[in-house]
Amino acid sequence: MPGVVSFGCGYSIEGIRVMDAREQSDTMVEQSKQTNPSTDRAARWKPIPPFPSLRFYLLKALTLFGLVGIPAGLLSSVQLALSVAMDLKNKILPFWYYSPIAIEIPWLFFTLLAVFAIATSPWAIALLIRTHHPISTMTTSTLAQYSPEAHRILQRIAQESAIPLPTLVLIDSPIPIALSYGFAPQLATIAVSQGILTALDESEIAALYAQEFAHIAHWTTPLLSGSVVLQAMPYLAYIAASRWGDRMAFQSKRSFRFAIFGGLLKAIANLCGLAASGFYGVYCGVRWTGLWLSRSRTYYSDRIVCNGTGNPNGLVKVLLKLTQATRKAIVANGFTPMDLELLEPLLPINLDESISTRKVKSIGAVKIDRWWEINQSQIPISVRFSRLMVTARSWQIKPLFKRPEQPWNWTPSASVRTWAKPWFWAVISYGVAWVLWGTGWVTYLFGWNRLAWLGSDYDLFLGLPLLGFGLGTFVRFNAFFPDLPALFLRADDRSGPPEYLITVNENDNGLRPEQVMLTGTLTGRSGIANWLAQDLWLMTDQGDYIALHVTSKTGPFGLGLARLLNQWSIAECIGQSIVVSGWLRQGVIPWIDAEAVRIGSRLIRSEHQFATVMTGAIGVAIGLYIAL
Repeated sequence: MPGVVSFGCGYSIEGIRVMDAREQSDTMVEQSKQTNPSTDRAARWKPIPPFPSLRFYLLKALTLFGLVGIPAGLLSSVQLALSVAMDLKNKILPFWYYSPIAIEIPWLFFTLLAVFAIATSPWAIALLIRTHHPISTMTTSTLAQYSPEAHRILQRIAQESAIPLPTLVLIDSPIPIALSYGFAPQLATIAVSQGILTALDESEIAALYAQEFAHIAHWTTPLLSGSVVLQAMPYLAYIAASRWGDRMAFQSKRSFRFAIFGGLLKAIANLCGLAASGFYGVYCGVRWTGLWLSRSRTYYSDRIVCNGTGNPNGLVKVLLKLTQATRKAIVANGFTPMDLELLEPLLPINLDESISTRKVKSIGAVKIDRWWEINQSQIPISVRFSRLMVTARSWQIKPLFKRPEQPWNWTPSASVRTWAKPWFWAVISYGVAWVLWGTGWVTYLFGWNRLAWLGSDYDLFLGLPLLGFGLGTFVRFNAFFPDLPALFLRADDRSGPPEYLITVNENDNGLRPEQVMLTGTLTGRSGIANWLAQDLWLMTDQGDYIALHVTSKTGPFGLGLARLLNQWSIAECIGQSIVVSGWLRQGVIPWIDAEAVRIGSRLIRSEHQFATVMTGAIGVAIGLYIAL
């Protein structure tokens, strides 16, 4: 059914047409001056009271523990998987016996690794930036030339917080980059790119620097800087392996006259692909060390910015311009720059959210279930807008946007509950394991020995959650994958896809699975760097970007296996026109779980349904094996 495309983040603006970020901001400022001199910022205001500090301290303590515990947990998970595999192999093939792998976690090593990451972060992150962009030190007097207000507010925050001024660094790049890093205020740095300073006006530059200095004053930069350095270890290995593999693959094509030599180069390229995929998987796990703190610190820094400048509208315009400029830079690049992906926990906005936000729409806002934030580095920009607009109204400032407040709701929406069923069942099963274990001890104390063995069966705590995860995967299957029309799955259809309608169900806090068939251009990384299809986007004919998720029958790593077998991959179609059919979903950004991708007369199947069934079956089988 034809209609208007409506997804992503929409904002209702008071009397302003849709325009680019700089033009829109200037027009809003000009309109506010004509109507009321206090509509843009407050002349007098009551400071926002401090947030509870105990929660913030606990969060930083958990992050510090996560810097040690999450890498250790990844290692123990690998050891556990290998141990179960060896045990199964010994029972199936007893004549080739291998001793099960003992699960040993070197806590001292991971503690020293976390300390090393935090201690070296000022120089390590500076090196990461310098590798991609020229940088130079900037004095406060140079900053005052861009924004005298920024110079004054930095001095004020330093005096009130009793910390020295940070080192100011200018990144010579048109790409919008702004971050603060370092393991102590005495060695802290605020790095801002030339592209940002050119795009923002004086008050907006002041708001940006105030926000970054607020992170330093709250002592969140040491932990997040250490987290980024830890992430850089597997991520840089992923970059090196993918680039080396692409080079070997290219040389193998040039060596067609020497089949043996070309085959050897191809084998090396495939090994590099497997290594790159593994390193990227480790990076995704280590990335969780700083996600919660990176999101939560925004509330505290926004308070300091508003109290210091009296200008919540200025911070809104900063976020809007950063979003639009980041999208423009990524679209021009053709894929997400690797240095930005690595530094995302330190950046003010989510990269994926900026890509999917094409323009500021006047058709109303999409209410996002806050549970979708769990895998994001920053809280959604729409949530920040709503909180800042609440502050603006309380200070009698005319808000730039009509935004409904989006408080945290502990009750997830129907779409989140459907997605989380496997995890919910795993948690319930873990509780059942505790009940059975406690029952065993109670029966032992009362002398009922028939069930006393449950008190010593610690395998229940691993087997039952895996069993519950598998069962939950089966339970959610029908609701998660509604049937697609047969037309969507045909490879020989020449009529082309119909005009599409993506509607927003505001009462559901996001999109339920919508069966869609869309046409557009495939964008993202090419080569080995995208073996797992982690950076695929569909650019529609309307100019919108929708994240595209594809998989194989054996999950994401099966995509790499297909490359080993010289099978055709969707990553080879970057830049081509494609037709995608599948299930559209809405979290912080919209994405499509693809079922079929058509390029000309060729059809690529994305086996989401089969992979889901296999995941559930493996969870049930291994859970039963361990528990019984």
